[in-house]
Amino acid sequence: MSTAAELFRTRAVAFCDLIQNQLQGQELPQREFLARLRVSLADLYAAALRLPDVDPAADSLPSGVTSSEWQAIYEGLRAHLPRDTFWEIFDPGEDDQPEAVLGSLADALADIYRDLREGTDVLDGGATRDDAVWTWRDSFTFHWGHHVLDALRAIASLSERYTLPD
Repeated sequence: MSTAAELFRTRAVAFCDLIQNQLQGQELPQREFLARLRVSLADLYAAALRLPDVDPAADSLPSGVTSSEWQAIYEGLRAHLPRDTFWEIFDPGEDDQPEAVLGSLADALADIYRDLREGTDVLDGGATRDDAVWTWRDSFTFHWGHHVLDALRAIASLSERYTLPD
């Protein structure tokens, strides 16, 4: 596996472990959980920008997280966040004045988790490195990369506006 791909995999696993640990009894205080999320998301984004442009070797790849697993992660995250919703501009490049839409931090984090796990599950299932890298890079470009930016903005706001318990 290339250095960029291995670094990305390490960061993806660390993010998924952070989420899993928080939901499975190794709970961090909210302030620390948000601080770690912030660093992990920034690291993931930077590492994703360095993933090589590859084509998948397989025609179809297994999916990772089921709908019921995603739902459990989403609900668990909602319970661990001081606030779930935030306002955002969905398409800031729109020609007309864009309208603000309500976003969900738990939804963004659960989607990032699902997309990252899809790539790690592909590797764990015996697929090629290129299959995993393609999965991560494609979903980054079209889905979870946007969620990372939304989540970082929401977490920054939460950290600045609310008194969070230590």
